[in-house]
Amino acid sequence: MSSGSEEESAELRPESSFLDRENFYSQYIVLKTIGRGGYAKVKLAHHRLTGTAVAVKVLPKKKLWCYPVMPEVDIMMMVNHPNIISLLQVIESEKRMFLIMELAEGQQLYQYIQEAGYLQEEEDRGIFRQILSAVSYFHELGIIHWDLKPDNIMLDRNGNIKIINFGLGTQVKPWQKLSFHYGTCRFAAPELFLGRPYNVPKVDIWTLGVILYFMVVVEAMEHIEFQAQNIKDSLRQRK
Repeated sequence: MSSGSEEESAELRPESSFLDRENFYSQYIVLKTIGRGGYAKVKLAHHRLTGTAVAVKVLPKKKLWCYPVMPEVDIMMMVNHPNIISLLQVIESEKRMFLIMELAEGQQLYQYIQEAGYLQEEEDRGIFRQILSAVSYFHELGIIHWDLKPDNIMLDRNGNIKIINFGLGTQVKPWQKLSFHYGTCRFAAPELFLGRPYNVPKVDIWTLGVILYFMVVVEAMEHIEFQAQNIKDSLRQRK
């Protein structure tokens, strides 16, 4: 990994141009798939002119049942924070949309903690402080992530984090409540299973507590999954 000043890094970045219809493959060389979800794939690619490595999220343009209230590209165009992945460019083809994003160095927080066995309190504090900074920032914009979890937090070798994957994100008004369920069951707040209107930002706040619990107690993941299922079953019985 090469090092350099922020100015040099900026010069290497592809020029941002949203809704650019120029063919994606004329600008980028795709190397491999580095991630996949329910309706998207993430590719590692190099910009042909600069050689800059980027992450490319490939989305189908047809509407699916799982599409969020607010398209991910709209959210990414709103945010600018050192602990949130940056969107560099958007290219459309007839059937797909390519979200070209900065490549997050390092590995998922989940993988890092599993390999480390446990983290020292000082390291936990430094990581969680960055997560709180990012979440506080996008909550001030009315943006909800809805799928915060260690898998969607990248950690580099210097202890810097980047929150990724706003695919389920949305923007809400301060007074607005919602009643449908997005996200991962084991990190989901109990009110999501009630089918009644709930305060949306608090869903992310609950998830932060679960993430911190996992960071402090590495063996907690199986316990979290067990408790999540128990909560889900219990709340359904009360309906």
